[in-house]
Amino acid sequence: MEPKLLLYFKTHNAFKRELERGTIDSSRHLCFIDDERLIWCRGKYYADNERLEGLSNQIVTGWEPQEGDVTSDSITLRLSVQTWNPDTRQYETSTVIYTLNSAMEE
Repeated sequence: MEPKLLLYFKTHNAFKRELERGTIDSSRHLCFIDDERLIWCRGKYYADNERLEGLSNQIVTGWEPQEGDVTSDSITLRLSVQTWNPDTRQYETSTVIYTLNSAMEE
């Protein structure tokens, strides 16, 4: 089984360039596009600005779509994240569930 990778792009144009080159695989890559506040997964754009802002101080170490929670209008992702705890001076690992709404047509 190939690993699922998280990719971060500062701009939507940079994402589109890599997509056109064939660098990005819709079955393996979850892409965060910062300037448009989008997530691209399984060949479709999703957004939920309020909840995405919470990822800025976390390290995403893995992801999976929740089985049965992928529709044409939304997707539910289970993200494994690490958050820095300044009191213990260690990263704490947790799972975060995000339901993202369809953002635009490709």
